[in-house]
Amino acid sequence: MGAKIRLSVLLIVSYLLAAVGGPAQAQTPTPSQTAPLIGRSDVNLNPSGDLWAWYGPGTAWKQLTDWHYNDRPFISPDGKWVAYRGVPQYMINHTYTGPQVAWVPFDMWLLNLDTGKVEIIAGQPPDEDGPVVRSWPTWSPDSRYLAWTELGGNFEVTPTGPDDESNYGHLIVYDMQTRKATTVSRVGASSGDVPDLAWGEPGIAVQVLYVGQAEGVSVQIFSPDGKMLIDILVPATDNLHWVKDGQNVYLMTNGYLFDPKTGDRSDAPPTLEIYSPTTPSGITLTRTIDPQTGSTWQLADPGKGVVSLPNCAEVAIAPDGKEAAYATLDGDVYVYLNGKLTQIESQFPIHGIAWGLTAWRVPLGHTNSPKS
Repeated sequence: MGAKIRLSVLLIVSYLLAAVGGPAQAQTPTPSQTAPLIGRSDVNLNPSGDLWAWYGPGTAWKQLTDWHYNDRPFISPDGKWVAYRGVPQYMINHTYTGPQVAWVPFDMWLLNLDTGKVEIIAGQPPDEDGPVVRSWPTWSPDSRYLAWTELGGNFEVTPTGPDDESNYGHLIVYDMQTRKATTVSRVGASSGDVPDLAWGEPGIAVQVLYVGQAEGVSVQIFSPDGKMLIDILVPATDNLHWVKDGQNVYLMTNGYLFDPKTGDRSDAPPTLEIYSPTTPSGITLTRTIDPQTGSTWQLADPGKGVVSLPNCAEVAIAPDGKEAAYATLDGDVYVYLNGKLTQIESQFPIHGIAWGLTAWRVPLGHTNSPKS
């Protein structure tokens, strides 16, 4: 699988080491006491950083890990776990001697917010099998499962067939109760790109990048056991999101909404909301896309008005729906409390924040009727 790859992973890791100042020590997280805002420190190279927690007014960022090579956090819907990717130890130590690759491989980690304990739930195969790159993870709505896609390594035959496994990614589902990861299906990948995915009520949506250019791009929706429910051809694809519109749920990618049962599509509304499904009448974060000026964000607090979020890169809402936070493109983090925005002071940029469960929806008054 290394024939098309031109860059050495050692060069990538050397750059990582230069950015963070040398090999890391073992992770020593600080136990969690309440539901904190989680952020990832950044030293101007992605991925490179650690996870930090902010517990409320009067507190500073508290370090949860010191691995230095962690990616952004993904909190489980029940607020008990944080899933994240981390660069493996043998890459940091420069001891890798296997095939040359053009991407940074990742282990998959879990952080228990109650105890502070961290563990690797998916590591790397031996050198001769090649490193494995993994996508960002996605949680099942009930927090029972975690899913991601993988590319690389010497995979065994998967349920969809034995031919040329090295050109395909694989959909992995991890059971939080049995603590076992299962390869449930195979998905098309392309030259080192690992497919994005999103778990919603209709199933697990996976971005499919076909090896053959003539086949184009699609999004496939799977059941948790790997049964493909629908294959939707799309003009192009970017990150995947599930969007609620009244009683209906649609898949959003590249500016379109797709019906997960029929594949019918429509233009996504220029204005969408992020809200807390546990407190749907609480704070909302509204994104409006203008073809000329790009994206703008506003925070709406029922009964207290609307606040603009300048230079907004990402947002989060507290589990109770009464507080929210946003990170700027420069890595500054602001929290909305008691009707005011206040910056959380930090000695480093923060890129990657997570707090409570959030979802996308079409605002009341905007209608959507997907059509073929």
